[in-house]
Amino acid sequence: MKRKTSRPPKIDHLLDIVKKCIELGRYISCLHLEQREEERGITRREVLHVLLNGFHEQKKDGFDEVYQKWHYAIRGKTLDARELRVFISFDEATKMIIITTYEIGV
Repeated sequence: MKRKTSRPPKIDHLLDIVKKCIELGRYISCLHLEQREEERGITRREVLHVLLNGFHEQKKDGFDEVYQKWHYAIRGKTLDARELRVFISFDEATKMIIITTYEIGV
């Protein structure tokens, strides 16, 4: 019988870590994000703006059983008042992975 492993703890002070990763250039984007940005008319600048100025929407966080990692939701407004939700995760080297984004209320 397969034994279930326990989930790792969620990251504390998430927004501080997000800001530090952006400041140091320690982030990458998934191909999925790049496809969704183009498809949804969202720019990378808008995504980064939301990550730097938004809030952690904890109720939208989730745990990916396949990758055994938490993904976190950051919600905020772009400079032109579009409201976005951005999902991120982290790899073992504390590099932030920007997974996807979409506009809320569209």
